[in-house]
Amino acid sequence: MKYTLEKWAKGYLDKIDLTDVPTLKITETEDNVIITVDDDHDEEFEFSFVNQITLKGMTLDMDEITPFGMKLEEIYDLLFLD
Repeated sequence: MKYTLEKWAKGYLDKIDLTDVPTLKITETEDNVIITVDDDHDEEFEFSFVNQITLKGMTLDMDEITPFGMKLEEIYDLLFLD
């Protein structure tokens, strides 16, 4: 799979851990961020992303999403819901 995001997303992607997706590659171009992952690992990528929203985008008591988490959810929507 190949995903294209606006350049602003790179700063958020840099702050999360997606290293458990072995074929994930994030490339920054002049205008965009290109994410590529083998089709065999696409579900793993989505699961990893959701996990990072939970781990890094929620308050410690897990009651509320933080502003950082809202941006991760926005990226999630662009990646997986469009």
